[in-house]
Amino acid sequence: MQELDASGLEERGGVGKPKRPRRERNFHSEGSDYTLSLDGHDKLCGYQKSTFPLCVYGDQDTYSGRIHFLKVSTSNNDPKIIGKFYLEYLYETRRLPIRLRVDRGTETGDMTTMHCYLIDNYIEVEDATDFVLYGPSTENKIERFWRDLHHRLEIYFKKQISGLLENGDYDPSNEKDRLLLAYVYIPIIQKELDIFRETVWNNHRCRRNNNKQLPTGIPEHLYFYPEKYGGV
Repeated sequence: MQELDASGLEERGGVGKPKRPRRERNFHSEGSDYTLSLDGHDKLCGYQKSTFPLCVYGDQDTYSGRIHFLKVSTSNNDPKIIGKFYLEYLYETRRLPIRLRVDRGTETGDMTTMHCYLIDNYIEVEDATDFVLYGPSTENKIERFWRDLHHRLEIYFKKQISGLLENGDYDPSNEKDRLLLAYVYIPIIQKELDIFRETVWNNHRCRRNNNKQLPTGIPEHLYFYPEKYGGV
């Protein structure tokens, strides 16, 4: 039996080395609107995010787990589109969150600038930029929600649009095809996202998770009555 070349394995990028223990991610929030997690979801976009112009962006309250909005658009990399989503949320709810939890993607620039401006004008703080928390998407609370969304909703649409591609009815390099696909599917997917958010997710009972220092219950109730669960 041939022996392993330890030095060769090391030169190939640490193959054979013991894996690093996975860091536990403990989510914590003091109450509703204390920290909002925002991130994009690209599973409907296909290969390298370029096959289908169907990009999702969402906002989740860290304390309650309530999803405030889910938006589908032709892009979730454009800072003007993401900024518009956030501005619409603020206008509709008249509620200003204290902190935003986002990754360092360029798409968050306009949104975080607006947030810092509002914090600086309505709350006495030394540095408004302290109220934007940056970190990788894998450490963002909303990342767990995307898995549920994919299994319960997106697989249905992914099968449809992939069928168009496989049958030769859709060319991702043809701008007219892309615009037609977006024109037909964005309103349909948006309606289903709204139904899933309002009637399914926000009214289901969250399971207890040892890595979350958060209350357990129905997101809608947790959000509007945080004081009943030890929040503020």
